Amino acid sequence: MKKMIVAACLALAACQGQTTDSDDTYLTAENLMPGKWMDYWNDGGGLSPENQAVSTTIEAYLRLHSFNGVALVAARDAVLLLEAHGMADVGNGIPLGVDSKFQIASLTKPFTAIAILQLAEAGELSLDQPISDFLPGVLNGEAITLHHLLTHSSGLFAGDSLADYSYVATPDQLIADAFTDFSLQFWQPGSSAIYSNLGYHLLGVVIEQVSGLSFGEYLNRHILGIASMGDSGINAEGKSLERLAVAYEGLAADNVLAPVFHPSTGFAAGGMHSTAVDLFRFSQAIDQNLLLSPKSTDLLFTSYYNLGRTYYGYGWFVGLRGMPRTFAHTGVLAGWRGFFLGHRDNLVTVILLSNEDTPDLLDIGATISQLVLALP
Repeated sequence: MKKMIVAACLALAACQGQTTDSDDTYLTAENLMPGKWMDYWNDGGGLSPENQAVSTTIEAYLRLHSFNGVALVAARDAVLLLEAHGMADVGNGIPLGVDSKFQIASLTKPFTAIAILQLAEAGELSLDQPISDFLPGVLNGEAITLHHLLTHSSGLFAGDSLADYSYVATPDQLIADAFTDFSLQFWQPGSSAIYSNLGYHLLGVVIEQVSGLSFGEYLNRHILGIASMGDSGINAEGKSLERLAVAYEGLAADNVLAPVFHPSTGFAAGGMHSTAVDLFRFSQAIDQNLLLSPKSTDLLFTSYYNLGRTYYGYGWFVGLRGMPRTFAHTGVLAGWRGFFLGHRDNLVTVILLSNEDTPDLLDIGATISQLVLALP
């Protein structure tokens, strides 16, 4: 089966007539680290013929889908593809670069989950603690634990509309619905699951309360700094960011700006910005247990509840589309799309970031992931 898929890759690449710049075949995890990543090229070695075929095919596949964004695809520690396609700012004629920044929306949730597990490892909280220990007055808060919030099984659901993310919001405003009667979808936590930004906002407030730091500062000190993710963070003030792409409604080529997104409204559920390279560093930091102990990492990727067709762990979808030992998440906002998939054995990493809201990055990313996993 694997040989058939690789053969199909060669056929697709030939049909598309696409080629990959030979320099792209020498990217590795090591030379993507800070101080080295802009100097991509390694003088020795290269991709195997099968890896080269897959790299060429992935490029052709992205062009076939008119992908406007940045793509990074890796097999183990070898980066098969790192490319920018399309425009960062159509109005000013600025193309995307591999170092362009994007709002990553719900790809923030894995960072929130890791922060909670770090605090649990430090003995600052327990995953079976009720949210009422931290925020008295939350509806059904004595029964809802941090575990339930992490796994979307609390029953709390509100404020998930994309109608207006333009205003400056405080964490207290974002969690206000948790204190109202209409926010509870079911009374027995753990009996079902419903995807909830509200639950992750509550976790963000817990992180701030327990650590004594703002959510953004906690990330900087305990995750982003450790993983060398210098182009990532929470821009709670909404300041202008260097190399941040412009978000477009529909196709970027149509030059219709998406509704304004103020990062403060995303907070711990979806407020981060990042780059493809930084997210690859994040994947490597997880794989190397730089952020969590192996035991806590196992908790992160345990299948707890079914959300749609895929199980959810702590901040991650687990086993996406039947691919065992994978963990993944998408990010969706008006004008922003993101996809991230990693593997417990580091067999594949696929990162797709786009500044237009038309592509189905879940389908594109899953197909690319299956392609890489088919390599011998």
